Amino acid sequence: MLSYQHIYHTGNHADILKHMTLLSTLGKLSQKTKPFTVIDTHGGAGLYPLAASEIQRSGEFASGAQHLVDASAVLEHPLLKEYVAVLLRCLQHGELPGSPYLLNSALRENDQMHVCELHPQAFAELQNNIGGKGVNLYQEDSFVGLKRLCPPLIKRGLVLIDPPYEQTAEYSWVKDALCENFPKWPTAAYLLWYPLLSSKAGPKSGLSEQLCHSLDHSIEAKNIAQFELYMTDFDATAVGMFGSGMLCINLPYGCFEEVHTSLNEVVEILNSVSSQRFVVRAKWLQVPN
Repeated sequence: MLSYQHIYHTGNHADILKHMTLLSTLGKLSQKTKPFTVIDTHGGAGLYPLAASEIQRSGEFASGAQHLVDASAVLEHPLLKEYVAVLLRCLQHGELPGSPYLLNSALRENDQMHVCELHPQAFAELQNNIGGKGVNLYQEDSFVGLKRLCPPLIKRGLVLIDPPYEQTAEYSWVKDALCENFPKWPTAAYLLWYPLLSSKAGPKSGLSEQLCHSLDHSIEAKNIAQFELYMTDFDATAVGMFGSGMLCINLPYGCFEEVHTSLNEVVEILNSVSSQRFVVRAKWLQVPN
């Protein structure tokens, strides 16, 4: 469980999907003056040095979010412009943002933020990178922390769940955590990231699809939306994760259209410069009332 290091995948297509969905949700929460609570169950280090050998060696930022940065002058969608502005702000300091940075940047005077991270090195880096009023960091198992924190005193808010899915058991842990904690805090938005895995991933291939189907039938919410960003032409013997998705429970009004249309622009940019062909899929699993 402690072998996964997000730094290798910082700024890849999965980060683009996750961070733009998160930014859209935070934007809607911030439209009202009432305070909110945000919980990040798998925080990581919060910020990652661009010059790190892990980032340079993997090349995932270079083949992902770097292309959006290169197109910054011609971007059209406001959400995409906001995301790239965050990237540019961090790149000025030689860094790339993780989800705790985005959450921390959105905090206002009375908002609360809770981040769990179990890995000792990542937690030490998180403490160095993220802080301030209303910020609470825990070196704790993510699902133990979520159970302890739900429901928070401030009932407006969101939960970001972003496991590494190193073990097949994590899919069951995610379902159990949502089914246990959603009834305790049913007004929150829950943003669940999941990988789309080819046959190269062996027994984990198809488990994300099963998880989404199971949650759709296990949780009755105001709405459940699903976004997926993935490659259509790839060698399944060489590529394990060909895309990823976000399962969004109680997505705030307006987020679905905002995320969908901005991801369409992302796909246009990536497809114009990449040998891979990306597509985006967005749909309601439970339609808003």
